[in-house]
Amino acid sequence: MIFQRVNFGFGLMAQALTASSTTLVMAIGHYLPVDPGPMRLVLWNAVLYPVPIMDPNFEVVTAYYSGTVNQYTIIRAQEDTFAHPHAIGDKVAMTYTKGVSSSDLFVLGTKEIDETNIANQRAVIYNALLDRLEYGTGGGGGITIPATKTYWVDKNRTDVYTPDGSIASPFRSIMSAVNKVIANGDNAINSYLIEIAPAVYHEQIILESLALFNISFHGNGEVVLQPFPGGGGSSGVPTSSDFIPSSSDIPSSSWFPSSSDIPSSSGGGGGTAYSVRSLINNENLLTLHFDGIQFLAPFLITGQCGTTAFSDVRVSDSEFISEADSSLQGGTIAVSYLNNFVLSNVKSTEDIFLTNVWWSYFESSHLEGDWIFTIDDTCSPASGIDNMALFNGTYLQGTPSFERELSSEEDLATLTLVTSGSRIGRGNPVTVPPGVTIYAQSSFLRGAWTNNGLVILSNAFVQSFSPAGIGILQITDQPASQIHNDSDVLGFSVKDALNNLQSGTGVVDHSKLQNLAYANAKHTGFQKEMIWDEDYLSYLISRPNS
Repeated sequence: MIFQRVNFGFGLMAQALTASSTTLVMAIGHYLPVDPGPMRLVLWNAVLYPVPIMDPNFEVVTAYYSGTVNQYTIIRAQEDTFAHPHAIGDKVAMTYTKGVSSSDLFVLGTKEIDETNIANQRAVIYNALLDRLEYGTGGGGGITIPATKTYWVDKNRTDVYTPDGSIASPFRSIMSAVNKVIANGDNAINSYLIEIAPAVYHEQIILESLALFNISFHGNGEVVLQPFPGGGGSSGVPTSSDFIPSSSDIPSSSWFPSSSDIPSSSGGGGGTAYSVRSLINNENLLTLHFDGIQFLAPFLITGQCGTTAFSDVRVSDSEFISEADSSLQGGTIAVSYLNNFVLSNVKSTEDIFLTNVWWSYFESSHLEGDWIFTIDDTCSPASGIDNMALFNGTYLQGTPSFERELSSEEDLATLTLVTSGSRIGRGNPVTVPPGVTIYAQSSFLRGAWTNNGLVILSNAFVQSFSPAGIGILQITDQPASQIHNDSDVLGFSVKDALNNLQSGTGVVDHSKLQNLAYANAKHTGFQKEMIWDEDYLSYLISRPNS
């Protein structure tokens, strides 16, 4: 929703409002817009309170010009405020509220802006990126749906009150808030934001209900998800209240897992403790965001075959870690059959497993564990089997690996891995299988890479290539001498040839010397000691065989 705004939009009420009134009548001379479209207004007693927040009965409303002079149709009690009576002469002002700010962020996340951000990507992947943008999962990993309802959680509250999810009476557990969203039955039209107070929460977030569509979790401070080993509540043994609403709160029995789906205290079946789990009844869950949370147990999401679920899954400003003295498995990530998965500004010390994730995006993150992508022909999301992963400004300290578990080599499932300004690998061997394309731009790929697929380098550096590879290597933005090694100094790679040149080995053709220096400068940005300038060229010429 895009809200109207004007400078100094304000006025006074010409008629009093009851708590249920839906028509706002303004006094002559107001400065509110009279154009079609919504606007956010704040109502308060400006005679007694100079600013709205001082008035205990201030209210935020959404207003539409009715077409009748000075009259507006209003939707009451917006942005966690309450409908109150307002008197003649109370002030009405158009201010920049949280809801308007969220609307602005929504507009900035649209396809047009994201296309601009990726305009410099090479044509070899450009069309594929645009396909994902068309789907609504742009360079930033998805278009955020602004939250229309908010619940608050604070486990630190020890006073006596009836939790209702308001900021004054927050729920004491995260799952209580999730269960309330399920019980409301309106998540298809209202996007929920769950604001979580700083604390260590010994619980699992279980998202296995057909009533869930759009939900986000935001940690305010240090929020840690550390479920008890065995998967349950405060006793360490899971109970149904840890995962599903009570029967009186549930509109439909098909919206929640049966008792057989609840982890058992013996640890059999579902006994593993998870930070986040969604395995069944998740076909409707489209938007899922986590922000500002530490995950100390596995993060497990498996989508359903052929569905549009999980089209906007994003984890930002968070950590996936483990504790040495904990019996938990650590914050391992395992996601399968998703349309979209994004990590942004994330630190992870654990392994990351992806299976048939159509579009995954890793931005400004430090990933210390291994990264394993499996192409599997047993199931895929609605978007298809042409998977793509993009690393942008990310350090993958672990080892990437690619698994193909297909019924036949003729299967069309593929993976394109794009790296931009990233460092990938810890030095271990990496094999690129058939059906996998690596497009590295301004990146450093560590380890010995065996290429049986397609590797495209653009101003990128690979530590070494194994000669056993049978795939195709393409190098762009480099002179022909680097691709074909048409100099008289031999070596398995241009770097090897240059090393031979420096050591005085081989016969040198002076006509090739400048090209070699240029190729070295273009291709070894990570070797700061090798810079193409007159001093370096003079140094090469001064070598014994020159």
